[in-house]
Amino acid sequence: MKTNFAPQRRNSIHALILIFLVSANVFAQTAPVIAEARLLKVEPQNVAEFEKQAKEVWKPAYQSSKQNGRIVEWQLYKIAFAGSADEYNYASVAFYNDWKKTEPNDNMVDMIKAAFPKADPNAILAKARSLSQVVRCSLYERVDGVSKPDARVKYIMMNFMKVKEGMGDAYVASETKDWKPVHKEMADNGKRAGWGLWALAYPGGSGNSYDYVTTDSYETYAQMFEPATMEAFKKVYPDQEVTPWIQKTERTRSLVRSELWELLEIVQ
Repeated sequence: MKTNFAPQRRNSIHALILIFLVSANVFAQTAPVIAEARLLKVEPQNVAEFEKQAKEVWKPAYQSSKQNGRIVEWQLYKIAFAGSADEYNYASVAFYNDWKKTEPNDNMVDMIKAAFPKADPNAILAKARSLSQVVRCSLYERVDGVSKPDARVKYIMMNFMKVKEGMGDAYVASETKDWKPVHKEMADNGKRAGWGLWALAYPGGSGNSYDYVTTDSYETYAQMFEPATMEAFKKVYPDQEVTPWIQKTERTRSLVRSELWELLEIVQ
């Protein structure tokens, strides 16, 4: 839940290959449970060529990885409103259904060979490194979520949450018990494509700036601005006032920042 109505699982468990976030229905009830997110920095002069390589090379490579059973899904996002001074402006996210499959290994060469048997994988990798820089990698575990059936997600609002000391269980309960029914009401009525709660798994430790991410997904840009939350809240809790519910949630966590991610490519 985000205060304006719009994510400590175990500290031993973070990387942004992500892009969570879901068809982009990764936040559905049948969604993969693990997201590996890579945050990328692409300089303005390389944007067109980077997106071209992502579509023509990396998408087929991840299709091959899905076919061999390693990943469940892959998504590429562009971070909206990112400027030249921002740390990253793209996110590549792979989804897994087994923790053992997330073992770090340099399998890019094998992925390229499988998709392009006659190509030089080292030359392709060299080109990729010249177009983008991996800023950070993280692992997330899906805690809960809802989605509109057959939704075609285009945008995801990523809300990064820092849990207050000793409030981990209370925060998760607030999201999954108090606010999940409201998100479901909006999804069921086409006001939102879906919602998800993800726990940062790796890197772990108390020094992380956030512990959870909530994902609000939308089919269109305009859908983000529909005043649907209050209406949904009143349908779910007709005899309740919303302010005490918001205050209850805010006592458990702080919203560190929000980012808008636009889906560019997907393998599912």
